[in-house]
Amino acid sequence: MANLTRSWVCWGRRPAVGVQLVGQQHEEARMTALARWLLATIEPVVV
Repeated sequence: MANLTRSWVCWGRRPAVGVQLVGQQHEEARMTALARWLLATIEPVVV
């Protein structure tokens, strides 16, 4: 199963939040499919 983690980087007082997909070496096709699904399904949010 994919491991979804949050990455935090801070410029000034606003943190930048992202999503990282992590998988095993032999799961490239599955990870690519999940990444494409995320891009197509979840809209970016700007605060």
